Amino acid sequence: MKYIISEAQLSTIFGEYNPRDFLYYKNLAEPFSTKKKFMSAYPKQYYLAKKAGILNDLKDWSQKGTRNLMGYKGRDNEF
Repeated sequence: MKYIISEAQLSTIFGEYNPRDFLYYKNLAEPFSTKKKFMSAYPKQYYLAKKAGILNDLKDWSQKGTRNLMGYKGRDNEF
């Protein structure tokens, strides 16, 4: 039987991360609405959470920045 696991799961197995780290990142990210705000307040924790592959799983992040960029995409031809 073969199993496919993510790099984060492998790192957890090898002891680089443990489930308490993930809970710590989640509690740290909770007050922030966007990833950019979280990154500017806690850059080290942001990159560790991103490396662990759990950044998108931590919470429902606001997508307002992405929606604004998509709104400008069609306006390039107007100028």
